[in-house]
Amino acid sequence: HDHFVQRPAEPLVPLTATETAELLGLARFGEVRVPNPAYLAVLEWAQGETVPVEALEVSDEQYSQLFGDHISYLELVGRTLRERRLTRAPPAAKSADDYALRWEGSVARGGGSQRFLAARTEAIGSAARRLANRFGRVAIVVDRERFDAVVGILRSAS
Repeated sequence: HDHFVQRPAEPLVPLTATETAELLGLARFGEVRVPNPAYLAVLEWAQGETVPVEALEVSDEQYSQLFGDHISYLELVGRTLRERRLTRAPPAAKSADDYALRWEGSVARGGGSQRFLAARTEAIGSAARRLANRFGRVAIVVDRERFDAVVGILRSAS
């Protein structure tokens, strides 16, 4: 919010080589902006409507803890090699949606990566449930790659 919402110019967003490669591949399907304009639109709308917005994603510290808990050294090496391979040869895809899912699936193939993603997704789902318990009715915006899993977690809680 502090850096992007209602600013006359967007600040430069530094990206890693892997993020740049992912976005270049995604650009085959249309314009790509960082951060995703959907998140900015939600923040601007909420500000105008005085609707509270809360992050459901884990904090950087929690992310690091989850990553360390689930990603072994060998898994990290595998992830790094898969990311490098993807930067040279992005996944073939029929749509932007397909591309995003294939990219994530390619990086997170290992068992530790799957457990890490499950723990991260469970944390997002739990945060959404706590928010819903507090406010009754809420809307959440979730990365496409995590959408199906978060919906599954929310449905299982019903």
